[in-house]
Amino acid sequence: MAKKKTIYRYEKRYTIHFINSNGFCYRSRSNCPYSYVKEQRALAKAFGEKIEIEYERTIRHDYSH
Repeated sequence: MAKKKTIYRYEKRYTIHFINSNGFCYRSRSNCPYSYVKEQRALAKAFGEKIEIEYERTIRHDYSH
């Protein structure tokens, strides 16, 4: 019997703090993948706002063959 091969994929997760033009943080969102961070960064730039990004954790996905 062949030995099972396990593949590990790692994904970083971030917390985003949304800051308006006055410097007030009006919303925070956690557990966001980097694709969502890029999307929100573009939207904030269009609205004249700013976001602060904070690394939260790394998730490991296991795939077995």
